[in-house]
Amino acid sequence: MKLDPRDGGPVMFNSIARRYDLLNRVLSMGLDGGWRMRALELLQLEPNQVLLDLCTGTGDFGLEALARHNLRIVGLDVAREMMRIGHAKAVRHHLDHRFRFGVGDAENLPLADASVDRATIGFGIRNVTDRRKALRELVRVLKPGGRVAILEFGVPPNEAFRGLYFFYATHLLPIIGGILSGNRQAYEYLPDSIRRFPSPVEFSSLAREAGFRQTTSEPLAFGIVNLYLLST
Repeated sequence: MKLDPRDGGPVMFNSIARRYDLLNRVLSMGLDGGWRMRALELLQLEPNQVLLDLCTGTGDFGLEALARHNLRIVGLDVAREMMRIGHAKAVRHHLDHRFRFGVGDAENLPLADASVDRATIGFGIRNVTDRRKALRELVRVLKPGGRVAILEFGVPPNEAFRGLYFFYATHLLPIIGGILSGNRQAYEYLPDSIRRFPSPVEFSSLAREAGFRQTTSEPLAFGIVNLYLLST
């Protein structure tokens, strides 16, 4: 996918790939697994469906889905090293026959029209340059009645908590992330990218303009994360 140059790119994500899963656990205080489970619950997955895990990274979303459902997963990303680690995880769990990884641009998905039943994006839509185009592509590849669950960081609505959160994200997170990954810059961009991302109301409106019939948003962890459910 085309990434906003202010938000790094494939090289940056590849550079932190080896420690990416550990960092997610540490920086989310272990909450990220629960967020993904909630998203998968809302998708109402059924046996033998095809799920597109866009911006798949190391494949955590797809692997969570396969642990609970008999599905076929297509994982697309532009960060090859991240996907290499994801594929190794799928092999280790004997799930590689149901989880196929490939290089894919969110704005030009290499998939046929109406070819997938469900889709997930875990903390990746924020880094896509043309989000409207990416959302239109999702509408194109989803079957009628398809659903997309998107997890993305947000700005907490409570002013006091928001101040504490951005102090952590601006001053402490880059230090922790830099120590664990060896790339402090990869975590310095995060607070600004969160502030620039549309509000839940704005993003839901963008999704409807792109062709989704129904959109909902659910704040998680006091609004640190928003869970969007989009339906065709």
